[in-house]
Amino acid sequence: MIASCYRRMNLFNEALRVYEDIHEEQSDNIDCLRGLVQIRKELGMPYQQFSEKLMVLDREEEAKRMMNGGQFQNNFDGQDPNQGYGGPPQGGGYAQQPGAQYENQFTPQAPNMDIA
Repeated sequence: MIASCYRRMNLFNEALRVYEDIHEEQSDNIDCLRGLVQIRKELGMPYQQFSEKLMVLDREEEAKRMMNGGQFQNNFDGQDPNQGYGGPPQGGGYAQQPGAQYENQFTPQAPNMDIA
């Protein structure tokens, strides 16, 4: 989102303007509301109305998840929610060390020293 880029660059007024523009068009955008609450807090501006709306939407999202058996739901045309972003770790879990899947797969060989 452009607004979050502005925030990271400390261009708070530009970020606030973008968040507010998005909120006018998409008042139920949870990410936008989170950004509005955070930036308004940082700038010392009133944020209560956005915070309340965010709490309502978060509760609705949680209720939807509970209705679906607590399963993660995505918008990727019926793909398995356990695959890709947001799914469980692939290949052995969090305890696996980086590169561990390659251990013992390489057998070094002595260089060919035949001189013709």
